[in-house]
Formats: sequence, C-alpha cells, structure tokens
Amino acid sequence: MPMEKSEAPRSLLVLAVCAVIVAAMGAWLSFAPVSGPVSGQVSSPAMSTAARSPAVAGGTAVAGFDSAMTFNAAAGNSIKLVLAGDVLSSSIANPSPGQFLTLLLCQDDVGARTMSWPANLKLAGGSFPLTPSPNQCDALTAVYDGNNWYEIARSMNE
Repeated sequence: MPMEKSEAPRSLLVLAVCAVIVAAMGAWLSFAPVSGPVSGQVSSPAMSTAARSPAVAGGTAVAGFDSAMTFNAAAGNSIKLVLAGDVLSSSIANPSPGQFLTLLLCQDDVGARTMSWPANLKLAGGSFPLTPSPNQCDALTAVYDGNNWYEIARSMNE
C-alpha cells in the first residue's frame, strides 16, 4: 500500500525516534558494572568507550554532486545530496562498525535522476528507485556491520 503524502513527515519522525532509542541502547549496553555493594544511592557506572561506536553529532552534512559519488560517513550520520545528474557509481568512505547513516537524496529542478547504490549496501527487496518528481527527496537509513551496509528504513516522497 503506497504511503500517503501526509504520512511522510510522520515516518521520518518515527525513524528519528528509533535512531535515538537505538543510540541510547548502545550507550546503555556499554556501561561497565560497578563492583561492590550499593546502598541507598546508585553511583554512576564507568562507561567503556571501547564498546561504543562513534556517532557524529548534529546536523546534516551536504555533499557536492558527482556522477561517481563518495559519501563520507565521518562527515555525519546524515548526508544530503541534491542530484544534479545521474549517479553512475557510489561508495561510502570512512564508516565505523555499528554506525547508522541516513542519505537524503533530492531531485533537482529537472528530476528523474537515478542512483547507483554502493556495492556493499544491501537493500531491502534488492532495489530502491528514487522518486522521479522534481524537487522531491527520498531518505534511506542503513547500519554498517564492518563489511556491509544494511538498509533498515526508507522514506519515499512521491
């Protein structure tokens, strides 16, 4: 069943809330246990930074267009690209295992631009054709396991 236009912002909100919950769970799971008895108050446990995946805080990085796109995962967990032509090949550089990355891909005033996804991005259903309408944006979120990116969510703005 196609998503209604009014549902797209709600879907992005749900996606954002899920990302915050997952990030919080990752931080919670990396707490080291406190030794010794606890009486009356709970002390702050020491946090192990070795177990945490790096997260890049704040904002959306804006990538410059290239028909052979390289998205820099170290630039942020959210990257926006306005498609000024077809992307014939793409890759994601500098990822960290456990990193979540959202790509916001927007058609320019012309529209009908296409995207060749990175070879190590495993898409649900095997493909993700972009909305062809001019000035419309689609979003894809994936998580990196150290070798491959796995799609966990998408939002189409048809």
